[in-house]
Amino acid sequence: MQTAKNKYNIESILRIPYKEIRKLAAKGEPDTEFIAKCDNIIDAYASPPGYLEWNNYAKLCLLSGSTEATKRSYMANDVRGVVAGTSYRRAVLNNVCARFLSKDIIESFVQTALPELPLEITDIFPYVHLILPRNTVYDCEGDEVIAMMIESGKLYDSSLSEEQKYIAKVFFPKERIAPPDLCNAEGLQILTITANGIDVFQEFVLPRAKNWHELNVRRAGDSKYQNKATQAILRIAINSLLVHLYEPSLVTVDPKTPSRGVGFSSTQKQPLPPTWIGKTFTKTVANRTSEKDAGEDAPSRGNVRSHWRRGHWHSVCIGPGRLQRKVQWFKPVYVNSHLAGA
Repeated sequence: MQTAKNKYNIESILRIPYKEIRKLAAKGEPDTEFIAKCDNIIDAYASPPGYLEWNNYAKLCLLSGSTEATKRSYMANDVRGVVAGTSYRRAVLNNVCARFLSKDIIESFVQTALPELPLEITDIFPYVHLILPRNTVYDCEGDEVIAMMIESGKLYDSSLSEEQKYIAKVFFPKERIAPPDLCNAEGLQILTITANGIDVFQEFVLPRAKNWHELNVRRAGDSKYQNKATQAILRIAINSLLVHLYEPSLVTVDPKTPSRGVGFSSTQKQPLPPTWIGKTFTKTVANRTSEKDAGEDAPSRGNVRSHWRRGHWHSVCIGPGRLQRKVQWFKPVYVNSHLAGA
């Protein structure tokens, strides 16, 4: 899976004023609603320190999602650029939903195995932007992952346009079109935004599509899905959705701060406070010093080295007579953190 190296990387976007980017995006743009929506989201969220500022992320969405940018990607055979551009465009037109992830919950998500995905996972958000803390997540090429965008729904319609057929041919070179098992199948499309480009990954919910994708894509000899960094990225993205479904208490909104009173009119729209996943979450730590204390965790005699005991999602019985069931996150535990680096 090749990474789309975007002409406009993060560092260059930081230096370009929004008005200039807007002119570039508006060139040959038939959809005035898209530009208007981008104007609306440019300062939509107040970004916390240590994260990419939202207005810079919004500029990237505007650049990537414009008709001109998608055409350029198409002409350059940059299929992932086309996929990213059309996904960003749809996300902007269908309103932006952003979540900021804390470092601790990211670390715990990476250590939590993914369950069989429930059908309702594609109903949580049609589109969601996950904004990550800087210098925390890296892809298999060593590039920092700054944000992700997840698109939910049917990834391959049964009646493909010529452009979609071209995209499918590149994703599935042996079949040259999207295979029947994937057509109209519900799934997730995960875009990673790095300092140097964009990559695209897909997950399917229905067993038939999931099995086809597992056998023909994920297990391919050159598949990035086998890489630990990719597995970590998928766990961060999908566990972020599962939290909304099963552990909503971990999703919080910062209280609105009063206007500074200078430079703002009473009618000027104020940025929304960040919506967090795991802002108050702290990873679970268990310190043990011997085999006897560690039990099953002990790999050898004496002090047990620091390690993660992985987390998982599991269905449990609750309520009167324990007749009801709910899915619960059994969080990972970091054992003997005091020995780390010893």
